[in-house]
Amino acid sequence: MDERCNRSTYMHITLPYVSVDRIMELRPYQKEDAIKLVQFDASGCFNEQRTGKTPTALATIKLRNIENERVLVVATASSLYQWKTEYERWLGVPCVVCAGTPTQKKKILKEWTNGLVVSLDSLKITARSEGLLKDIKALKPVCVILDEAHRIKTPKTASAKAMFALSNVKYRLALTGTPAPGKAYDVFSILKFLRPKEYTSEWNFKEEFFKAERKTVWQGRQQRTFVEFNDFKPGKCEELQNILAEFTTQRKRVDVMPWLPAKDYTRIKLEPTKIQEKALKQLQSSFRVGNLQTIGVLDTLIRERQLCLDPKLLDIEGKSPKTEWIKQY
Repeated sequence: MDERCNRSTYMHITLPYVSVDRIMELRPYQKEDAIKLVQFDASGCFNEQRTGKTPTALATIKLRNIENERVLVVATASSLYQWKTEYERWLGVPCVVCAGTPTQKKKILKEWTNGLVVSLDSLKITARSEGLLKDIKALKPVCVILDEAHRIKTPKTASAKAMFALSNVKYRLALTGTPAPGKAYDVFSILKFLRPKEYTSEWNFKEEFFKAERKTVWQGRQQRTFVEFNDFKPGKCEELQNILAEFTTQRKRVDVMPWLPAKDYTRIKLEPTKIQEKALKQLQSSFRVGNLQTIGVLDTLIRERQLCLDPKLLDIEGKSPKTEWIKQY
């Protein structure tokens, strides 16, 4: 067994270059996690949802003293502006969202100096789009944070390949509350992103840790045989857990924040479209929108709300950022 398996999950390590004074106002367990994560160039924060992975991740930037260098955050399209807000709030330096038309994105990249938030869809290379991967790699970011890292669970997808291409960035951090959302071996892609020299083959990874079962199915008049991996081999579950425990944190919400209610509510900020902005200005200045004349303040407020929900409610063509966010979520 790899000697890494003998290391405990949460080691209290203090290295000379780690200055605790540089950590922001965090909860004690977040400070402990941030100090642990910076011990490794590549690490993962696998704490459950609502335990504050974002501040913990940003604390690692502070501890490394790289907030004034190019830091890339790869997030979902629905959380780009939340990341920008949190980045600027906790680190006190500018952060830009790389979104818009291809021309606008290129311009944003030219002015990139501190934090940059980009969606995984914008980053990856597909048959329809060259993506931003080559441009971003050329600018040599010093750190990349992959939010919702379970999205790259399938190694052959364009999303996973884009992140694998960034495996040579000096500092890498993967964030997710569900590192293996389906099968236990789904964690392979995250391991490949964080430690590409150790985890080169998905097949070898599965063969090492999981039982192989040969199955045969009929396709029309022909039989097809394939190998399916399911349960862990004896002792391999604990071995993999110990390997992960070396360079990742894995907190349960109930253990660190037992006072939280079963549900909480988060205000999501979304940018309105040009069509929405134009219609809202028209409504505020003339109390009209399209062919609709509003009657009284209450009616105007209702129409404003409808515009913000979806312009099509008022027979105005255009996409709804809220609908797009929900679909992405």
